[in-house]
Amino acid sequence: MPFPILELAPLVGGLIKDVLHRVLPPEKMSEEERLKLEMEATAQATQLLLEKYSKQMEDVVNARALAMKEAENAPWMVRLIRGMVRPVIGFGCAFIWGYNILAPQFFHQPRIPLSQWDYTVILTVFGFYFGLRTFEKTKGTQNRF
Repeated sequence: MPFPILELAPLVGGLIKDVLHRVLPPEKMSEEERLKLEMEATAQATQLLLEKYSKQMEDVVNARALAMKEAENAPWMVRLIRGMVRPVIGFGCAFIWGYNILAPQFFHQPRIPLSQWDYTVILTVFGFYFGLRTFEKTKGTQNRF
C-alpha cells in the first residue's frame, strides 16, 4: 500500500518549524531569515517525500506489469486454476449462505453451524463481487495504477 504522503506532509512542515525554533534562537537569526529557512527546509522535505511516493508508485506499476507478463507465459493449467479461484470462492459462499436459509425451511435439514465471523466473511465476499467489483468494472477504475 502506498505511503500516505498527503497526511504526512503537514506533520513534517510542523516538525521542521519546531526544530528550527529550538536549534536557532531568535537572537541568532532574524524572523525574515527564519521564515526563509523554514520554507526552504519544508520544500526540501516535501520534495523528498514526493520522490519517495513516486518511487513507490513506480514499483507498484512495475510489479503489476511483471505479474501480467508471468501470467501470459504460465501453462494452461495454471491459468485455468487462477481463473477458477474467484468463482469457486464466490459460489461456495453463495451455496453455504443459501443452504443455511433454505435447508431448514424446505428440506428439513440442519443448518451448517457458522459463527458471526463466518457470516461476516461470506457477506464481505458478496460485497466485493457484487458491489465493489461491479462498480469498478462499470466506472473503469480498476486499472488506475
